[in-house]
Amino acid sequence: MENRRNSDAWYHRITRNHYQDAQVASGYSRRQALRVSPPEWLVARFEVRAIRRSLSLLAPLSKNSVLDIPAGSGKLTQMMSKLFKRYVAGDISQAMLNLIPGDVEKVKMDATALPYEDDMFEIVVNLRLCHRIPRDLVSQCVREAIRVSQVGAVISYAGFSQFPLLHRVIRSVARRNDNSYTQITGAEFNQLVATSGGSILSDRSISYGVTTERIVTIRKVR
Repeated sequence: MENRRNSDAWYHRITRNHYQDAQVASGYSRRQALRVSPPEWLVARFEVRAIRRSLSLLAPLSKNSVLDIPAGSGKLTQMMSKLFKRYVAGDISQAMLNLIPGDVEKVKMDATALPYEDDMFEIVVNLRLCHRIPRDLVSQCVREAIRVSQVGAVISYAGFSQFPLLHRVIRSVARRNDNSYTQITGAEFNQLVATSGGSILSDRSISYGVTTERIVTIRKVR
């Protein structure tokens, strides 16, 4: 019980509550736009490339609907709203949603308890969240993404860098010195997906193993 309380407190402090602050949301948006951290901008470009590759693996798609959760300040909005007839940007932070450009559907929600019925969207994209929630909530996040999808999901998680020293240098340059994040092995994540009703089509590093971020393409199993 004590470990659970500590886990919940960590989740609220560094994820749920942290991003509610308008200044935090604004700073996140500036990093994405290269105005603060060029490495952060570069990572975002790698992510977009990986997402496009994952979506191609889930083809053929009618491309009717996609849920982007957490959407943040709109890092994938432009691409997704062009690819799908219905694009829904979801985030736990209203401050983040307020920064998303364009006339798109924006809904405040928690990725660990999505407010939708099963099979509501063709695809669910979940980028940059699993590393910021406690390990026991990662399985809920994966389960929910697969549950509300018809075809599958694209999810990122933090694995382990093949070049630890270089990775530490990059994090320092990007001003990422907070080590409070969840790392998971590929075997662990594969097990989470399997028990959540999915099958992994690909699990790739966005940066040839330099950074820890990995993008997983998941097909929903019927």
